[in-house]
Amino acid sequence: MLIVLLSQCATRGSITGGPKDAQPPQLIEVESSPNFQTDFTERSLTLHFDEWIKLNDPFTQILISPPTERRPDVRVRGRAVNFTFHEDEVLREDATYSINFGSAIQDITESNPVQNYSFVFSTGSSIDSLSIGGMVVDAQTGEPKEEVTVMLYEENIDSIVFQSKPFYAARTLKNGSFQINNVKSGAFKMIAIADENLNYLWDPPAEPIAFLDTLITISADSSASVKLIMSAQLAQLQMERIDTSGWNLAIIPYNRSPEEIDVSFSIADSLLYVWREGNQLWVYQNPQVPNYQAYLTDLSTLLTDTLKLRPDRSGSPATLGKKSIWKNSYHPAEPIRICFDRPITSVQQDRIVLLEGKDSIRAQASVFDSIPLCIEFSNPWKADSTYRLTILPGALTDFYGASNDTIAETFPIANPDRFGTIILQFDNLEPQNGYVFELGKDKGKVLSTFLVQGDSTLNRTIERMKPGKYTLRVIEDRNLNGHWDPAEYMLGEQPEKLLEFALEELRANWDLEVKHAWK
Repeated sequence: MLIVLLSQCATRGSITGGPKDAQPPQLIEVESSPNFQTDFTERSLTLHFDEWIKLNDPFTQILISPPTERRPDVRVRGRAVNFTFHEDEVLREDATYSINFGSAIQDITESNPVQNYSFVFSTGSSIDSLSIGGMVVDAQTGEPKEEVTVMLYEENIDSIVFQSKPFYAARTLKNGSFQINNVKSGAFKMIAIADENLNYLWDPPAEPIAFLDTLITISADSSASVKLIMSAQLAQLQMERIDTSGWNLAIIPYNRSPEEIDVSFSIADSLLYVWREGNQLWVYQNPQVPNYQAYLTDLSTLLTDTLKLRPDRSGSPATLGKKSIWKNSYHPAEPIRICFDRPITSVQQDRIVLLEGKDSIRAQASVFDSIPLCIEFSNPWKADSTYRLTILPGALTDFYGASNDTIAETFPIANPDRFGTIILQFDNLEPQNGYVFELGKDKGKVLSTFLVQGDSTLNRTIERMKPGKYTLRVIEDRNLNGHWDPAEYMLGEQPEKLLEFALEELRANWDLEVKHAWK
């Protein structure tokens, strides 16, 4: 009866377990190996904590400076971390070592990490106490680089980054900052790499690099903060598998944009047409030409690939199809362009019908000189009007001598008051350099590119721009090749300076002024 009575009086609920543990484990120094020892000869050390612990990603988080040749053994035993050097590891004489555990040591319940605990010892009679710090940022975005390994070398040899581990090393934090502590005085070569395989060696081109042009001197009087600009090396341009499945079309893909590839042929160029798209070269072949060779020369290495190509003399081309190459603004003063998947060689005006409302008008149609895959229509378009375009069969003749089926388009012409103007004013440009200005929109899509060389100032007005948010990218083109180049470590060349920022939002019927002094 008593048991029944108590069960009826009980209130259901859940056990809360108390407040959540938010404290990281605390080191118990009296039970741990003494930190900051000199004349260190031990092969292992132990760190005791006040609660049960675990190791999280120790091979990535734990950084030993100077780096060891062999991986140490790091294990958890209850509330303690045991660190043991490899039995064949030979520690440097008279050197100060720092073992930084990063966030590897965590409590077993809530994974609260012990942040950046360092165990420091010296194999000599004193512990070096100097330090050097700074920041690593991305050359293209200016954003901080996290988990980058910054290294100091005693030897001033360019190839050492491929061959030997550094004397000192540290990793950057989330904000891109780094601090190398317990350094001795002297002059050092400083290099930073995104050390993906954690071997303390540079493995290009997969691993980006940053470096100082000169040795950095570290002394008791030095307090400089170093800024390193990191960039990835360009992968060597390589041709990939050629696609010849299209009728008399050879698509030659590369592992990156083939900007520096010069194309020539063993026959007259007029019988072939080359179109560059992304990482590909498209070679349109006239089926009447004989077999020929294409010579693809990399202008950076002067190496030439020779391809033997054979046109297909059977069958016929597919129907001419449209291709999204050009985006019209529909400003009354701008021509209308329509693009196709093959080059257009001729246009018959009398087979093109253009209607403004119910009235038929004549617009001048021609092949667009800059992009022969497009035709353009020039006309004094009326604002706030809609036009209907009909391209009748036989109006267009393509590269293969084929003509089109009926093509119908409708396009609205906007009011010029719905557009804005961007005015760019740049000062302090260096005349000996070239500058590439890229105006972009829609996640970096470049809308307008222009080059400046030999001037210290820029004044450029860009009209008929649709309202919206734009970005401006400016490249200091030191080698005058028209595009941005990363660092060339073996040549001692830093990455080309690049500035990228978002403009104020452009409004309709508005002038947006952008003033900047290049530094």
